[in-house]
Amino acid sequence: MNSLNFKDIASVSLILFSVIDILGAIPLIMDIKKRSGHIESGKASLVAAIIMLVFLYLGEKVLKLFGVDIQSFALAGAIIILILGMEMILGRRFFKDTSSDGTSGSIVPLAFPVIAGAGTMTTLVSLRSQYAIENIIVGVVLNILLVYIVLRSAGWLERKLGDNGVKVLGKIFGIVLLAISIKIITAQLANVKTTLQGTVEKIEKTVTHIEQMHQENLILMQQIDSMVSKQDTVVIRKVLKR
Repeated sequence: MNSLNFKDIASVSLILFSVIDILGAIPLIMDIKKRSGHIESGKASLVAAIIMLVFLYLGEKVLKLFGVDIQSFALAGAIIILILGMEMILGRRFFKDTSSDGTSGSIVPLAFPVIAGAGTMTTLVSLRSQYAIENIIVGVVLNILLVYIVLRSAGWLERKLGDNGVKVLGKIFGIVLLAISIKIITAQLANVKTTLQGTVEKIEKTVTHIEQMHQENLILMQQIDSMVSKQDTVVIRKVLKR
């Protein structure tokens, strides 16, 4: 197991914090609380953590069942992150959240898909192609702790930040998400470029080897022709002497 890298942990934590956007979800949390009567902060946080960790470990295996490689899914995840960033900046919703049926909303829609939604899960798979898994786990735990704190104090935060404060935070983290998505896309394209270069080099080596074999065969055939010609000459001379 690789040692923990605090710089990577900070990067992963910031990325997940931006994608989950628990501060930006405060108005939604308050709405769920009004409709449901209460929010079980611990239950919602625990379920979201389980979903995220299970997908972190099994997500790649599930992808293989569908014949999708991690690089392709990472690119897809980066595109989703890009769209999420555009949502936060433009104030338009491309992803529609499922609504509660009037019962406790701690699991649906709070734990899923608000906290551990499609964007979070695709981000986890994308992060796994960039960072060590133990650093991602620490980042997940830190974010779940923060989610729990926010859920416990959602009302207080909303009063302190106000509508304008929440909107400003959303815009800031939207820009962060755009930068993150571009970084992931460029990194994956660089991996694709490296893979293609490796393939081209292998093809070039194969072609060079085939050419060398062809040259060796030509030389061998020339030697055989020369030997045959010499033998024919000897035979002809013997016949003439008779």
